[in-house]
Amino acid sequence: MKKTLFFLTLTLLAFISFGQSYRVNETSDGVSFNCKMQLLEETKDFQLYKVSFPSPKAPFWKNAQLVKGFYYKPIISHDEDFKPRPAVLCMHILGGNGGITKGIASFFATNGLPAFMPMMPLFLDRRPNLSMNQALTSPDGPRYLIEGLEAIPGDIRRSLDFLASLPEVDKNHLNIIGTSLGGILAAHATGANPRIEKGVFLLGGGDLADLLSQGNEEVAPIALAIQFCPPPAQARIKNAIQQIEPLNYADVLAKKAAQGNIRMYNAENDQIVPYANTKKLADAIGLELEKDFFIMPGVDHYTAIAGLPKLLSEALEFFQTPESAQAAANSAENSKDHDTAVIKGLFQELQFLLAGTPAPGKAIDIEMAIRFLERGNEKFAGNLAINIDANRHRILLSDWRGLGDITAAGFGVADTPWVTSGNGTQFLGDETPAPTLLSLLPTTLTGYRQMGTFLCQNIATTGSLALLQQMAGLTYDFTGKDRQNLDIKVEDRNILIQLDGHCPKSIQVAGPDTMVQIEFKRWSTQAEVKDEDFLPPNADAPAKFNVNSDDLVRSLAAVLNHGMTTLIVK
Repeated sequence: MKKTLFFLTLTLLAFISFGQSYRVNETSDGVSFNCKMQLLEETKDFQLYKVSFPSPKAPFWKNAQLVKGFYYKPIISHDEDFKPRPAVLCMHILGGNGGITKGIASFFATNGLPAFMPMMPLFLDRRPNLSMNQALTSPDGPRYLIEGLEAIPGDIRRSLDFLASLPEVDKNHLNIIGTSLGGILAAHATGANPRIEKGVFLLGGGDLADLLSQGNEEVAPIALAIQFCPPPAQARIKNAIQQIEPLNYADVLAKKAAQGNIRMYNAENDQIVPYANTKKLADAIGLELEKDFFIMPGVDHYTAIAGLPKLLSEALEFFQTPESAQAAANSAENSKDHDTAVIKGLFQELQFLLAGTPAPGKAIDIEMAIRFLERGNEKFAGNLAINIDANRHRILLSDWRGLGDITAAGFGVADTPWVTSGNGTQFLGDETPAPTLLSLLPTTLTGYRQMGTFLCQNIATTGSLALLQQMAGLTYDFTGKDRQNLDIKVEDRNILIQLDGHCPKSIQVAGPDTMVQIEFKRWSTQAEVKDEDFLPPNADAPAKFNVNSDDLVRSLAAVLNHGMTTLIVK
């Protein structure tokens, strides 16, 4: 059996290498089909393939005749101990270029689970030679919508057929995850396909007809196409919507939920999928709040990305079997090449900094010189020092130029919060309990910090930039003596990180008209804790004012929020 599997795998790989087809014979509808796989790239963690196969109910326009998608195959050793892995079908969002869903798929593959992101009709490579908005608002808009919706159930079934045909996939453990529209389609698919074992629905809900009738910018083109659908086609479009309505599969979903195989994550302030629609689906399938139904506080449909780090980690654990989790851990442990070791070390350091969590009993102690240039001319420059331990922090700006009258400033928390200005004036908080500064910063900024921490944690664990490659489209290489320079390209920006071991020595970010240069004078996330590192500078300065700690922190948060808003607007 093992020899047969080995030769089948070799044959399949031979076809794949040349982008040729193989036959999928075991299918849900008994109809076999040809599948083409073409290798696009290979990382140390996975191989990325462009996949295509015929749609069983193909829409009328040429680009939608084939189901197209991206398959992320983990690097798996097919030795005598090889065991097929659980696989994940990843359903994409309504808008964008697929980057978020590609990132989700690459996350699972990097952690050992095969993942496939199929494209639905009207999206990405399956759009007509128009944007989705142009197609839906054209004279053929109703037909585009009707035939696109009607194709979805069959395209998902065939995507499952494809996954189940792969030798590295355990067809008894097929799972699905989806976001926004993809979350709704994932809920439909989990109810409609007995082969799906577990489902995770992100930002989804029930009553699709109601969601599509709302006047938000996300669904406006679809709502218009429905509105102007001619009377003879109205019944057809309503039927197409009902075919993918998750509430119509509530009985099946409820049985899977009772087995602990369903999870839903939604945003408290979601303006695209309102809480009423979310709760309608959760109640219909018997999910329990904080058990298998989770509401992310303080975020909306777009800022919910702040919760992605946590829920992806939970989804990975949810989909893994004990065997696949151990195999992924063994693979990570065996990654010891130079590039992997450097990436692990560097992003572990960045994780400490972003999370603000030094090792127990240690402190973060970093000082850097920063220059910002525009068209070769210096706009501003200065020094920044950061000290953080388990309960205290200090941030100091010194010798700044280009910021008007501001040449120096600082703030921190020792026993109580404090703020100091360039002229030596100090504002010292009293013992009044005050909120933390982080709790008063914008949700979006907090989300970016959480996302950055998650990415750093993932990269530090795997030693791979694969997740960032898929989400941001970056490329990278190690250059310089002993391969100690990490050269990253993202769109029209080039980031060069010079390393001293696993710590950054300098960072240069170059764009078409701007450049940021950072030289690190000190970098340690394992420094000895010193009480004086958390006190205001010039602690003996005469100009001191004792103020209410709560007022001090809130005033500082207001200034920082204003500054960040100004930077974002500009």
